[in-house]
Amino acid sequence: MIISLLRAAALSIPGHAGVDPSNIAARSLRASGAMALLLGSMDPDKIRIVGCWKSYAMFRYLHAHALPLI
Repeated sequence: MIISLLRAAALSIPGHAGVDPSNIAARSLRASGAMALLLGSMDPDKIRIVGCWKSYAMFRYLHAHALPLI
């Protein structure tokens, strides 16, 4: 149900914001939440614990995408 709602929301955006709605899944919320916490200046170690990540690989990706936004 969540996936259907997310995809429907993406379809309602003109041009879909450059995102193919079929690529959207509930798992997208995990990375989006981590990015929001990172941009909110939460400690990366706390984000890793909350997200149950065992490695820092995700944060190399997040930092690379967060820098232009900060």
